[in-house]
Amino acid sequence: MEDKKIICPDCSAEIEVPADAVTAECGECGKVIDLSAAETAEAAAETEETAEAEETAEAEEAAEITQETETEAEEDTEETEDECEEEEEQRICEYCGSGYVVHGHEFCYSCEAKLRRTKIPLAAWITGALALSLSVFAFVVVCLLAAPALQTVKGDIKAKENNWFSAYEEYSAIQTVLDQINEITEGNRAFAPFLKTGCAIEGKIFEAAEHVYDPIQAYSFAAKVFTINDKYKEHCKAYKDCAEKYAEYESTYTKLTEIMAGLYKEDGSTPGLEDGKKAIAAMEEYRGRDDLSQVWLEYFMYNTAGLCGFTEEEKVACLDRVDEAAKKSGKDYSWLYYEEYVKCLVNTGREDEAAPLVDALLEADKSNFKAAASKLKMLFKQGDMKGAEEFVDKFCADNMTTDGDNSDSNYSAMIMLARAQGNYEQALALIDEADEMYAMIPEFDRQKALIYLAQGDYDKAFDSAVSAEDRAYNRYYYYGDSTGYNSELLATVYLSAMLCRQKGQGKAENFSKLDEIIESYKGTDSEKAMADVLSGKVSLEKLLTEGVYDLI
Repeated sequence: MEDKKIICPDCSAEIEVPADAVTAECGECGKVIDLSAAETAEAAAETEETAEAEETAEAEEAAEITQETETEAEEDTEETEDECEEEEEQRICEYCGSGYVVHGHEFCYSCEAKLRRTKIPLAAWITGALALSLSVFAFVVVCLLAAPALQTVKGDIKAKENNWFSAYEEYSAIQTVLDQINEITEGNRAFAPFLKTGCAIEGKIFEAAEHVYDPIQAYSFAAKVFTINDKYKEHCKAYKDCAEKYAEYESTYTKLTEIMAGLYKEDGSTPGLEDGKKAIAAMEEYRGRDDLSQVWLEYFMYNTAGLCGFTEEEKVACLDRVDEAAKKSGKDYSWLYYEEYVKCLVNTGREDEAAPLVDALLEADKSNFKAAASKLKMLFKQGDMKGAEEFVDKFCADNMTTDGDNSDSNYSAMIMLARAQGNYEQALALIDEADEMYAMIPEFDRQKALIYLAQGDYDKAFDSAVSAEDRAYNRYYYYGDSTGYNSELLATVYLSAMLCRQKGQGKAENFSKLDEIIESYKGTDSEKAMADVLSGKVSLEKLLTEGVYDLI
């Protein structure tokens, strides 16, 4: 065995010792060294050095793997970003609704992972959810698209029944329905082709308006409300009829303008009988001329008679000539003069002649409330209360809305019947019910004023009459509807104001307006008509049951 060399731990001197030696003595410092302990320490040192080397190698290998992973991830990210940039628009995952769809797949990363884990169950849920969403969407689309069509059908039903006021309301509601649909869909362009109203529905609205109003009002109404292009004019018969009648009116009115303007005095006073007779004599010169409508000529003479205070008999004579001219023309002018003709005939005791005219008006339009009121007035004067009840029942049955509710005309008819029967509490209850259904109808407050007059409460009567006039004004101001302003309303306001001043207790809420309102009625037909009642020649009770201004 060869000798070996060791290093002294104290002086670092090199010591040569035999291979089988157990101890050694340093020749420099004399230290005795245990060779077995030294070998153990050396082995430990070698072990520690080996462990450190292995740990370093593992760390270097891990670092190399991490670097490679990061490089690959960066390359994948760059590739994904490049792919996204190439696409014009990323698709949202249909399942979660938030993540973006993986390129070349149907769902986002998160949903793809869930799908891989849950396999068929998740796929089934996604498919079911999509199917449900599509079915709900389809149902909503069908409902939305059906709403205008349903509204049109409702209007058609009423038009077929000659219930033109209800038909007009149903047709006019279509635009409201479309506005609501647009609000629901938030203007989604996908619905645009289905939400347009064309000439067809505008023609229906116009036709209904022609029956509800008169052709002259309908013509003006159309010009304000509708965009009437040449194509519309060409295909809409109702519009062409109204335009023709408006042309007749305008042509005749223009030729008589100077005569009619002469009726109005510079001081604003109302023209008298002599003024009216001179004007009518001047108009007589136009009778028989082909360049103006003879029907309108006779009708303007009647208006002059009414303006200048002619008697009821004289006004009926004027309307007789209007009727004769209308029959000669071969055209239907019932819309122009029948309602006034009926009033004058009834007021002069010619109910038998008025009855067929009322029936003709109701046949043409079952919702014609003025005709219905005239019918009731004739039945009341005849004392035929049973006949009045039967007529109101039939009128209400004919004029139920498509939703099964009473129309405002129905309420007015029921209120009049209850008032005529002396059932004032029932009439007031009906008025309250009607007000909840139909706001701003002047007739409800007018009827309330008449009830309070019958009960002797003149302060409340005046307040109700003022409210009725305010409603009429608001309907005219906001909607262009002047039908609320009629002789009945004006007479009710004037009579209530005068009785409030004469017999009221000063408790009217509108008492401060009293003198101003009374002053505004000086020289009017209402002042003349109510003179006998206010002087005591005609009792208020008789007026409220048989008087000219009882019903509308």
